[in-house]
Amino acid sequence: MIRQRGFTLLELLIAMAIFAIMSTMAYVGLNQVLQAKADIDERLERTRRMQTAVNLLQTDLNQIAPRSIRDGFGDAQPALLGTPTGSDAAIQFTRNGWRNPLQQPRSHLQRVAYRLDEENRLHRLHWRVLDQAQDSVPVDTVILEDLESMEWRYQDSNAQWQDSWPPLQGGGQLTQGNSSTELPQLIELRLETGDWGELVLLFRPTQAG
Repeated sequence: MIRQRGFTLLELLIAMAIFAIMSTMAYVGLNQVLQAKADIDERLERTRRMQTAVNLLQTDLNQIAPRSIRDGFGDAQPALLGTPTGSDAAIQFTRNGWRNPLQQPRSHLQRVAYRLDEENRLHRLHWRVLDQAQDSVPVDTVILEDLESMEWRYQDSNAQWQDSWPPLQGGGQLTQGNSSTELPQLIELRLETGDWGELVLLFRPTQAG
């Protein structure tokens, strides 16, 4: 009768050590694969958000309408108000084509603003009315995060770039007054991003003169 020899303690310890090493290698490999997938998914999501934001900017800025408004204090505001970089509302304007699928009793024009906050998030604001009351509160949506800077410029009818719109006179007064309906020929937006570096976007309002 042949007797079967079992594992010695040393052989058992060696087998357990090999199994532990292989398990660790498999875990590390799987963890690296999962981390790589998470990184790719995060980058794809950031790319999707950027594309969505650019499409929204393009839709808004290409449909700027020459319609001035009254703010909550009854003061006239230009159809497009572009203030220097770093201000609370970098750009504010009236746009056409506000969809109304529910057939609500409102205008097809909409007042929109974009601003960059202290946490480098890009906000889109819109008002439900054009000529506002003191209690008119905009709908505020964050459309991009982790931006490093944002800068707007406006090209006038003489092909000169302006940092503000309407252009300012020497004394700091608006050249066309607060009720100006004049629109720039081109609008330039420079975004400094962590993922793609500097992006330069150009928009041409369809109703510009």
